[in-house]
Amino acid sequence: MKKITAILSAAVLLAGACSCSDKPDVSEPDGDVTTAPVTETETEPPYAELTEADFAPVDIKCAVTDTEPPIEVNSADLSSIDFGARMSPCKAPDVRESYKNSMMRRGNEERYDEAVAKLVETPCKGAVTSATFGGGKFYLTVNYDDFCNLHDSSLYCYDVETGECKELAAHSGLEYNGYFSGLTFAHDKLYYIEELRTDSDEGTKTALYCLDPESGDISELCTVDGYIHGLQEIENGLFMYRYIGFNNGIDYLQYDIGTNELSPYTFPEAEGEGPKDVVLCDGVPAEVTGGFDGEKYNPITVKTQYYTLSTEVTKYTKIFLWRDKVCIVAANDYSNDWLYTYDLTRRERLKMKFDGYSNSDMIQTEEGIFMIVGTGSDEFGQYKSGCRLCLLTPVQGTVYRLALFEDCLCGNIGDTVYYLTLTPTEEPFEDYALVNRNAGNGLPDKLYWFKSAGGTIPRSGYGVYFEW
Repeated sequence: MKKITAILSAAVLLAGACSCSDKPDVSEPDGDVTTAPVTETETEPPYAELTEADFAPVDIKCAVTDTEPPIEVNSADLSSIDFGARMSPCKAPDVRESYKNSMMRRGNEERYDEAVAKLVETPCKGAVTSATFGGGKFYLTVNYDDFCNLHDSSLYCYDVETGECKELAAHSGLEYNGYFSGLTFAHDKLYYIEELRTDSDEGTKTALYCLDPESGDISELCTVDGYIHGLQEIENGLFMYRYIGFNNGIDYLQYDIGTNELSPYTFPEAEGEGPKDVVLCDGVPAEVTGGFDGEKYNPITVKTQYYTLSTEVTKYTKIFLWRDKVCIVAANDYSNDWLYTYDLTRRERLKMKFDGYSNSDMIQTEEGIFMIVGTGSDEFGQYKSGCRLCLLTPVQGTVYRLALFEDCLCGNIGDTVYYLTLTPTEEPFEDYALVNRNAGNGLPDKLYWFKSAGGTIPRSGYGVYFEW
């Protein structure tokens, strides 16, 4: 499988060329006295107390380009992966009537019955439903049940170094009730959940499983009342949400992998409080004050381990911090949004029109901000479906347009962020949409991954995981 890695830009090469420090000055002897060599020592810059008055205001325009970005973006072409095709056990002649969804008829009995007859005789090509990353490998869940989405799925591993894609485990049988839901990599193993089949009087129950990616062994860890989701790694094990029912709402649990105990989770800030966002600078939480206090908007002040910056910006939706710059996405009325970048090195405050980007998903890297934005309208003003992966370099005010796709799975584990773009699966026959139950997101196309710079993560520190 062909692996593609984007070329480093001239900026990175230049940085490498200039990485060697100047040689120390060695003086010539002067009579009987020899001056000792002078050596340069690196010193930590003093803590900076900065206000708006310390920055020269500069208005810049957003430059959009399709050229390669000035950072290394790792990518791999996964479009040649073939997951094959399988017949889900729920399509068997003796059971298929039990799993047929009569609600899909949509008022057209004849077309629906004909489509069902074709579907139960047609093998399903696997469609990706989720992805996660860990230990230099990517793990993909693939669904082969386009009849009711429950009874035939597999877990695949894609090796970044070798390009090999192999099946780790398969769930094929009427006893299953879904695929590898909530798949996440934590503590060198894979974890997922599955809703169990129970009598209606027992209510919903969910089981937590562990899969060893080396051996493929699967073990059931525990069973809980209600539906658990949102698996995320914490120091001693796993954090998860649990939904018991409408009246009981959501509570939070933790599973200790050392003691195999499941217990309520208490958030560090306040007992029973859900996760809140915190802004990081070089991995250290920063103090952000200002914004809307419930009655009025106040100027934003950011305090990090390197500097305190008091601004005149009052409304914001996102803040990104580096050692040498601060980015504030300022949301105003009527979609008149701006990006303020405080360049601490040149002491300039760069103001750039940011319409169309402020509501995008953003992840901070060491060099800039990755964004997923809608493709918008074409030259004729017609809306176009799909999204694009972009990289913003805020000091330059440049948006590099990268992948264009219809669908995407994305997230991060630790400091590695990934985007897996997908292409739609082909419909095997006419009227397939009448009976297909959205078997998956599609087939893998391109995989992008890179190191993040902390950015904004949940306050409890689980990391961020999201998928579309």
